Amino acid sequence: MNNHNNIVADDRQTPKGQWLVTIILVVPLLVITVSTWMYLSGKFNPVSTTNQGQLILPPISVSSIPVKGERLGESQRWRLILVDNGDCAERCQEWIYWLRQVHTALGKRSERVERVFMTSGEAPTKLTDYPGYDFVELTEDENFWQQNFHRPALKDNIILVADPLGNIMMLYDQNHGGKQILKDVKKMLKVSNIG
Repeated sequence: MNNHNNIVADDRQTPKGQWLVTIILVVPLLVITVSTWMYLSGKFNPVSTTNQGQLILPPISVSSIPVKGERLGESQRWRLILVDNGDCAERCQEWIYWLRQVHTALGKRSERVERVFMTSGEAPTKLTDYPGYDFVELTEDENFWQQNFHRPALKDNIILVADPLGNIMMLYDQNHGGKQILKDVKKMLKVSNIG
């Protein structure tokens, strides 16, 4: 009879086992519920980004830039576009050099990137010192820059980054340096399968 009582006692669940089953079932449901609430309410979402430049949302098509002649479209490569106001002052001259340095610093990934110089004036002589730029002449369309980039008529030089699909994604101005552009471009090339 003693053996029979031991068998019956083993068949019954112990309180410790019931707690373990309850925890195993409740914890995943609790995690799903809390994460759904956080997502839908926006609570505790990160507000900072790691990009150095200004993210362009929604992206602007590179083909919408007002140029003389054939419009830019899709490319097989990423584009670093230096946009000048027509006189290519000292800062523009520096950017021509720095974009070449960024391109070189990309190493083996530099094959995935091309450099474009856009201006409403003549091509500066500095471009011949640093070959590898495509030259595009802009038209005088002040509304385009104001509407899309909230900048009056290219008062300052800007750098645009466009993906191979022809979307302008990032903007850099006089407050940014070559290292910041390099950091962002390296990150984009690392995570992108296009171009």
